[in-house]
Amino acid sequence: MTSSTATTSLMTQAAPSVDPVEAQAVLREHYGLMGTLERLPGERDSNFCLSVSSSKRYMVRFINAAEADTEIDFQTQMLIYLQERAAHLPLPSILKSLSGECQPRVRFSGQTGALRVVSYLEGMPFYQQAPFTDLARQLGGIL
Repeated sequence: MTSSTATTSLMTQAAPSVDPVEAQAVLREHYGLMGTLERLPGERDSNFCLSVSSSKRYMVRFINAAEADTEIDFQTQMLIYLQERAAHLPLPSILKSLSGECQPRVRFSGQTGALRVVSYLEGMPFYQQAPFTDLARQLGGIL
């Protein structure tokens, strides 16, 4: 798939519709994790917050099948790189699957795609933040 074809497909293909029951089964099979799932918003992927205890949560991302493998690999390798070299930064950490993979290929919603599980960072999600009108105005002036 060419870069422009991948981008066009990714921007037009809806996020995978993953049922929470299906997501729990996949997480149990590939990570040995069980807990409560809460759906999180996602533009291109199907995302969940998995709470396995009162103090342990994970961000689960069922990645859109239209996403180029090179993009998925780049994102994962960047997180691993930062995890190893900048552990002091508040960044999510990759959780490896039971088979030792950082982004196993799994079946979900009738397709095979990549799954990434990372530690959950506490805080307010960006989409819930008040708009940064001054910053937006400055950015608009630059453009």
